[in-house]
Amino acid sequence: MDGANSMAKPSHILAIYDGEGGIQTHVATLYDELRKRGFIVLVFSTPDLRTERTRIESAVSVPMGLMGSLFTAIRLIEEIRKVRVDLVHVHTPRVPLLLGYLLHRICKVPLIVTIHERDSLALKVNRLFKRATKIIAISHEVKSRMVELGVDEKKLVVIPNMIDTNEFSPEEDANAPYRLEASSQRAFTIVCLGRADSSKVQTIETAMKSMPEVIKMFPKAKLLIAGGGPSLCDLTKAAQRINGRIGKDAILVLGQVPSAVALLRRADVVIGIGRVALEAMATGKPVIAVSGQAGQLVRGDIVSQETATALAEYNFSGRNYGKRLDSTGMLELIARLLENEDYRKQIGSWGRLFVKLNFDSATIAKLTESVYSESLRSGNS
Repeated sequence: MDGANSMAKPSHILAIYDGEGGIQTHVATLYDELRKRGFIVLVFSTPDLRTERTRIESAVSVPMGLMGSLFTAIRLIEEIRKVRVDLVHVHTPRVPLLLGYLLHRICKVPLIVTIHERDSLALKVNRLFKRATKIIAISHEVKSRMVELGVDEKKLVVIPNMIDTNEFSPEEDANAPYRLEASSQRAFTIVCLGRADSSKVQTIETAMKSMPEVIKMFPKAKLLIAGGGPSLCDLTKAAQRINGRIGKDAILVLGQVPSAVALLRRADVVIGIGRVALEAMATGKPVIAVSGQAGQLVRGDIVSQETATALAEYNFSGRNYGKRLDSTGMLELIARLLENEDYRKQIGSWGRLFVKLNFDSATIAKLTESVYSESLRSGNS
């Protein structure tokens, strides 16, 4: 380990998180890398403290009801003392922060908090993150929000999303799912990947509304919508209505898919935000990064050498990006990519290199390790 070589043995880290999707993938990727670097990591997820899907050296599983919270904390304290955990790292300001702060105070170990979102009820209600030893913001936008909430800037560091560029790569398996007709027949595949919730539903709807005009230009094009979420049923009904007007199934709602990378490798164009945008770029695909929270304007653009810096500042969400998009604007971006194969390849190749240089999981894990080392040197205050 680079920053932790001064310690007699590898650091023992307790990681606590909640949620699925992007946060779960972030946690799994981060701690796989840290284990490679010699850390011993214990990973828990709430509300039921189920163990993460990655390799775990030791774990407990305790139901997380309101009545069981104290018992859960006691069990975690026992676990910490048993394996001599050196540091607690929590993700999100919800239940993980409550547990992490309690363990930080009782067991006298440093507390690291990673904030993945800019706005949430939890951020407004639970301000215990201000008392963390260090706070990792997932983007400069989130860092600015932390400063607005009164966080000491000395505690803040920006460490972005990370992508395993070995897993998310352009390599293709001829037997993989989602294979459609060859692009040479102009049977283009547009993929919209992400959880169908209030933060993304407007983006998905805008992409769907663009499809009647997309089909006029590219008759064999299909839009594949992948990911779970509370809005999935409504989106399925909307897709059926649009398909009815088009006269064929141009929009397919897949729901949760078993392999995001397999789907991304089949795409000609990917529409997505946050780590989805980075995963698609890592597979060598051109990306339209847009933000469309329910009731708000859709903003964003093609991720290119000219737009990447501005989009990265807001975690490739398109929030506050100058370019507004309606279905016509989305059509223009899709058409610009589909009608020029050389441009698609150029954007795809540049995007993979950009991710490897700036967001590769091994590089980002080193940054996190540096935060750990600094926190361990400064103690638990």
